[in-house]
Amino acid sequence: MVVAAVLFLGGLIIGKHRGLLELIIVSAIATAALLVLWLARDELSRFSLAVWFGYMLALQSGFLVGGYMRTQEDD
Repeated sequence: MVVAAVLFLGGLIIGKHRGLLELIIVSAIATAALLVLWLARDELSRFSLAVWFGYMLALQSGFLVGGYMRTQEDD
C-alpha cells in the first residue's frame, strides 16, 4: 500500500507538471525494477503480475488526477 501511495503521488506530480512521455518512462523504469527484483528473488507469479497491475494503476490514476488539476497558469 505504501508503494502504491508513493506511485500515486509520483503520478500526481507528473500529471500536474509534466507530460505523457515522462509517465511512460517512469512506468517502464518501475516495471523493469520490479521484474528484476522478482526474478532475483524467484517470486514471479500470477500474484506478482496482479501487484504490478495495481502499481501501474496507482501511477496512472495519479497522472490523471494531476492532469485534471492542471490549470492554464501551470502551462
